Amino acid sequence: PPIDITSAYAKYDNETYETKFFVDVVVKYLDHNIKADAMNLSMENNLASLKRNIFYNHTDTNLIADMVEIDLLTKESKIFMNDVNKKVLIIGKN
Repeated sequence: PPIDITSAYAKYDNETYETKFFVDVVVKYLDHNIKADAMNLSMENNLASLKRNIFYNHTDTNLIADMVEIDLLTKESKIFMNDVNKKVLIIGKN
């Protein structure tokens, strides 16, 4: 299935295919929705990095974090806070 990415601004490099998205970034994939302030998409590294004010929504889970990294090949994700003293907030819907 396709991944839809929208933002107010984007910068695309024709040579490296690197894309940087800024302001009101929204990523939609199936029933997964992520909102962020910025996103870097690296085709060379097969990596999507979402930064600042991450709000993730799925059918039964909400999540708030500072950073999300997604391996585009394996779909493995790393979710973390920039401050080691803060924790990712996960809210389950019942």
